Amino acid sequence: RSGSAASGKYSNDNNGKFIDVIKGSSLRVYLADLTYTNRLNLHTRHIPKNIGFIASYAKKIFGDDIDVSLFKDPTALLDAASERPPDVVGMSFYFWNTQLNQTVARILRERNGADFTLVWGGPSVDTDATEQARLFERFPEVDAFIPNEGELGFAAFLERQLSGSRNPWVEPIDGVVHMCEGEIVRGRDVGLSLDLAELPSPYLNGLLDPFLKDNYLPGIQTSRLCPYTCAFCVSGKTRGKLRGFPIDQVKEELDFVSRTYADRPHIEMHINDENFGILPRDAKIADHIVQCQEKWGFPQNVFFYHDKRLVDTTRTVLTRLAQLSSNGVTIPLQTESPEALVVAKRKGLSSKQLSDVVDWAAENDLFTCTELIFGLPGETATSFAQSLDTAIERGFDSVLCNTLFIVDGIELNRTEERDRLKISTRYRQVRENYGMLEGNFCAEVEEVVVSTNSFDISDFLDVRKISMMFYACFNMRFHYWLMSHFRHLGVPVTQLVV
Repeated sequence: RSGSAASGKYSNDNNGKFIDVIKGSSLRVYLADLTYTNRLNLHTRHIPKNIGFIASYAKKIFGDDIDVSLFKDPTALLDAASERPPDVVGMSFYFWNTQLNQTVARILRERNGADFTLVWGGPSVDTDATEQARLFERFPEVDAFIPNEGELGFAAFLERQLSGSRNPWVEPIDGVVHMCEGEIVRGRDVGLSLDLAELPSPYLNGLLDPFLKDNYLPGIQTSRLCPYTCAFCVSGKTRGKLRGFPIDQVKEELDFVSRTYADRPHIEMHINDENFGILPRDAKIADHIVQCQEKWGFPQNVFFYHDKRLVDTTRTVLTRLAQLSSNGVTIPLQTESPEALVVAKRKGLSSKQLSDVVDWAAENDLFTCTELIFGLPGETATSFAQSLDTAIERGFDSVLCNTLFIVDGIELNRTEERDRLKISTRYRQVRENYGMLEGNFCAEVEEVVVSTNSFDISDFLDVRKISMMFYACFNMRFHYWLMSHFRHLGVPVTQLVV
């Protein structure tokens, strides 16, 4: 495998922004994608490829001037920080580890005070200035936030830390939002402009080696950006160009992961693209995955999200990976209410398109699933029930009924949108995301939408009853045959719940 680049002076072929800085001892950088570890999630934790990319790009730019360590385990991070106090701590910020991040941040601040710089980044950092200000109020331990993709912003941040400036916070930093003397300073937006050919693989340069011997789920990212603008999704706020990693690098990563996990064929591999099958070259990548399975016996199971439009490339990918795919043909309708589609900034598929998808999948013996979300403003309990019944009539093998929850980093979470749409919420625990950390109990919660300008909490509770029935039938396969029988009789199954 290729080694990480190391140079004494800094240059960046992508935008020419990095300059010579004062040389000295290595800057100690800890990058963390923290997760809970308990008996329920031992086999669902993922390799931290996200911070691996951040570290890989930073090492390419700064070489031996930075000393980078990666962490998934919060206890391991705190132990390392006690033995070797960090200069910079960067944390990936998601709704499933927010409280864990903050607990670790508070412990680090109690121990080390202001002797280190704390940066959070990831999809939960909004691009809206008002929401960014709210983040600083909620998380006073954090010095800076990095929205969108983090490689360029974090590298610019490190350059400033290495520059020897007496006050590195006075001037804006490209791709970074930080505080200076009580005021928010915003740098130039660069978060979606990185040429992915300039981003070394953290698999191939060895940065992810510490996580390969455990049962962490491996992931491969072949492209970046989602072209859709859904207001309920963290990816919906991004605007940019769909970019692919060099295909030779993707194939080399697939070879490496397949060889490494050949002794653990039961472990599921994830493709981390937001819409795999959207680029014509994805068919070649799918072929290479099959070749890896034939050569090394891995992967046996692949999870990925595909383009909902089912263009020709998507269909090719789905048929070639049919024996390996864990989720078949999944069409996330989310809603068919015209009013809710407008609020969600989403364009639905026509009845003809959906019928074509179901018929094509049946011809190719592919399992079909659709997902719908209740809670979008503009939706009513009646319109949602109609969408569920229609989905069953169309012949989907599985119909999943989800509830909308609001998270940091989505447009529907912005204060003006919540007020305008009269969004009211309640809280529930996020699956198995809980645990103890140095005597502190941590647990993550989801903020579930229970009423809007189009439905009230009694409607929400009625839909939850229907959701329970759908979960039992389609997820647990409890009396699934009876659901199919009602479909053939033309009976709206949602009316079975009173």
